[in-house]
Amino acid sequence: MHNELLEWLNHPPESAWAYLLLDNSACDGDWPAQRADGAPQRRGPLVRKLERTQLAHEALWGRIEDNEESAVAPLLIQWHEGQKNAAFLADLLAASQGKCALSLLYSREPLPVVAARLCLRAEISLLGDEYLLRYFDARILLELMSFLKPEQRASFTAMTEGWRYRDRDDQWQNLPCAAFSPQESNLPLEFDEAQQQAMLQIGSADRIDSAMSRLLDESPLESMSPGERYQWIKARQDDAMQYQIVEHSGQLHFCLHALQLGDDFHHDSQWEDTIAKFRVPQVTA
Repeated sequence: MHNELLEWLNHPPESAWAYLLLDNSACDGDWPAQRADGAPQRRGPLVRKLERTQLAHEALWGRIEDNEESAVAPLLIQWHEGQKNAAFLADLLAASQGKCALSLLYSREPLPVVAARLCLRAEISLLGDEYLLRYFDARILLELMSFLKPEQRASFTAMTEGWRYRDRDDQWQNLPCAAFSPQESNLPLEFDEAQQQAMLQIGSADRIDSAMSRLLDESPLESMSPGERYQWIKARQDDAMQYQIVEHSGQLHFCLHALQLGDDFHHDSQWEDTIAKFRVPQVTA
């Protein structure tokens, strides 16, 4: 993985720079160290290692020099070859607790411009309020792309010459990109009613996966890869939605029954009354 990524970084398209986009909050141990009262906080270890390289970098928001902000803000790192940089890349790959925390982008624009344009993509309005879209977590990015309209997807990727991301199974995937454009259009993203409902469901499969891991000592899903588990849960959520089961608790119970009784249990009429109860919000994990 290290050598493959290093090759991509060292050979960007002509007239483009290679950038690493890092969801820094998903990296092991990169929170500011606890210090005695009155003592200054240290930078997170990954940020300190980054500063010892010759790689230019910016936080998408906040201040990189602020210890707390630099520990949780997404970081954009402009790549260039070097022995220290290759060593840092190995540390970065090892530190990514969430494998979906790292992306590779190619762009013709300099670091401050790319950072500003990426920040714009995190701004969304949902149900009348302003929110932060954590698309730099590739799990969220891929769910987002699944319901964006073609012109929205084109606008979202128009600042790049290419976009690779690390998926749930620790594999590199390509995000289809539009032709490079120096201009922003259709941004910040605006969602219609159906898209807003889809936005509210982003991350729900991962939350159900986490809840089932806590509730079950043993599960048939443990033999699946993270990507396969995600696809299984999404399929069960789609089944649940056919019965107007939209709450997290109801979908979780639907998935638990599917594990015990089989994926098609809901086709058996004896479970109609039970399935109807799943529509009522319940207190659960």
